[in-house]
Amino acid sequence: MKKRYFVFLLAGMIGLSGCGGAAIGEDAAADSAAMSGATYEEAKDYGWDYEDEEVYETEADASADESQEISEYGQKLIKTYSFGIETTDGEKTADLIKSKVSEYGGYIESSNISGGGQYSYYTVRIPEENAGDFLSDSESFGTKIYESEQQEDVTMDYYDTESHIEALKTQHERLLELMEEAESIDDIVALEERLSDVEYELSSYEQTLKIYDNRINYVTITIDVTEVENVSVVKDDSIGKRISKGFVTNAGILGGVIVDLTVALIAGLPYIAAIAVIGAIAFLVIGKIRKKRVKKGENNEDGRGDN
Repeated sequence: MKKRYFVFLLAGMIGLSGCGGAAIGEDAAADSAAMSGATYEEAKDYGWDYEDEEVYETEADASADESQEISEYGQKLIKTYSFGIETTDGEKTADLIKSKVSEYGGYIESSNISGGGQYSYYTVRIPEENAGDFLSDSESFGTKIYESEQQEDVTMDYYDTESHIEALKTQHERLLELMEEAESIDDIVALEERLSDVEYELSSYEQTLKIYDNRINYVTITIDVTEVENVSVVKDDSIGKRISKGFVTNAGILGGVIVDLTVALIAGLPYIAAIAVIGAIAFLVIGKIRKKRVKKGENNEDGRGDN
């Protein structure tokens, strides 16, 4: 029975239907093909060794385990944020970004500076638990002219990758056990080839899982910085803030007008004084002329009265 157990496992796991040797014949290949879709109960009817009931776990059971795992560990989300900044001091903003990234345990994945420092672009990675605080502090970088947020749910892919890894590890262990029991060179060579394939697949899935972990545990934030002489006025939909900003703006304009008038008045004092003097002289002259005319008129009236 032990020999037959080795034969069907070897045929089932490495799919050898044409290799030489009595250990893997046509009957074994047929049994292997039947086994690929067999349940645990059906395996018993074929007469296979069924010591390990987990080999015949149904798809329904696997789905139930996967749902339970997702419920236990929660969603796996890849979060990405982007925002643009306008600043009047690009160098100061760059230093502030680097300082905050370091403060929150992150790192700068890439950066690009062009236009003599007028334009800069940063891709930073911040630990997921610190991303909210970093984004709040990013208000100090300058004036935000746009911002966006994206989330990608990779929960199913993540746990599916984990399941593949566990399955491949199990295959790897069993292949090593089979190699210890193999008696022919052909069987050993076939098992080594299958072992190499399993190790390659296992490495690929483990690398994929590491990439998922990095993208999930570290939030990606892109920052587009532009240095300008005057920052843009960003529209705010809040009525209260718009009224407040409008009041401040109009008060500033009125204050500016008053200041300009005061400056103009002080600067024009010499002209105003000259005009005042000329006006005063003209007023006195006109007053004297009027008095002479009145007096002359009175004299004329007295002369006519005497006649």
